[in-house]
Amino acid sequence: MKLQIENLVNDNNNHAVNQFVVKLNGNVFYQSYDTVIAKKDKDGKITLCSDWDCSKTTRKHLYIWLRDNTSFRYVENEKDVIDAINNGLIKVVSTLKY
Repeated sequence: MKLQIENLVNDNNNHAVNQFVVKLNGNVFYQSYDTVIAKKDKDGKITLCSDWDCSKTTRKHLYIWLRDNTSFRYVENEKDVIDAINNGLIKVVSTLKY
């Protein structure tokens, strides 16, 4: 098992407090505080937990994570994520775990 944890880097090129990029066994996760918000699996499929939009700050950092770690380079706002979900490009589940 290979584990790597880094602070998410925000748009100002600073480490975002309590926002993490976790890499584990070929999967890449976005964690906000103690909650796993998003996962990119080994095949590049994106899954979000149902709490992905729980706060403005979490959403802002999710968009950064999506742009930096997935093929969703265009994500700028909630509508972009909802469109990707509605188009079947992103799956939503009740909870995510490592």
